[in-house]
Amino acid sequence: MKTQVVKPQVVKRLTAAGLALAFACASASLPAAGYDPQTGDPGAAMAADALFARPIGLIGAVLGAALWVVSLPFTLPSRSADEAGQALVGAPLQYTFERPLGVEPRQWSPPASHD
Repeated sequence: MKTQVVKPQVVKRLTAAGLALAFACASASLPAAGYDPQTGDPGAAMAADALFARPIGLIGAVLGAALWVVSLPFTLPSRSADEAGQALVGAPLQYTFERPLGVEPRQWSPPASHD
């Protein structure tokens, strides 16, 4: 009996499709799980945040870091590497690790930079 080997291209495509599906499902469910202090359930908002938004934010930071490295040849000559790094890596990391659990992004603003 001959064993079949899965090609790396197939694995990459399936992984990309799975991530795209996860992003779509998570982004569709997040607004419905928002916490309203008057009527909302903070537990549901926190659970949705912990299960969907935080992992997506972390993936976004990793992908942003890769994109930032790719953009360095273009941003270094224009002296905009710091701004690109903040937008591509810093903002997703702040969203993931500094935002209180269960708080929607539009209800939260990142703290002032420590510069």
